Amino acid sequence: MAPAKVIVNPYAGRWAGRAAIPAVERALRRLDYPFDLVTTEGPDHALALARMAAEAGYSPVVAVGGDGTVSEVMNGLMQAAAGDVAGPLGIIPVGSANDLARQLGLPSEISAACRRLVAGRERIIDVGR
Repeated sequence: MAPAKVIVNPYAGRWAGRAAIPAVERALRRLDYPFDLVTTEGPDHALALARMAAEAGYSPVVAVGGDGTVSEVMNGLMQAAAGDVAGPLGIIPVGSANDLARQLGLPSEISAACRRLVAGRERIIDVGR
């Protein structure tokens, strides 16, 4: 199994992303889930990291943050897909609103979100342009 690339926006949720890193690492290790974790350093960095991760064969690419982080990661996956089907995308919601995660019925608690990620349940969603 290819490892997941976990992309954390440390500023998400007014620094909740940074505070979530130890809990995310602990939960994924406890679940024996292979991953590499990186943090973003500014605007559009998650987009570049996601594109590079997808091109390098990481699967899934996981956004740890809010709706803005998820958007950047998805855009990076779409760039790597070059018009084909992108993904898979995992989401561990730690932003302020987490609208997409809530609409998808994802758990807001970190351990539960990690368990859902590891379970590998996937669904296809459309991406607007």
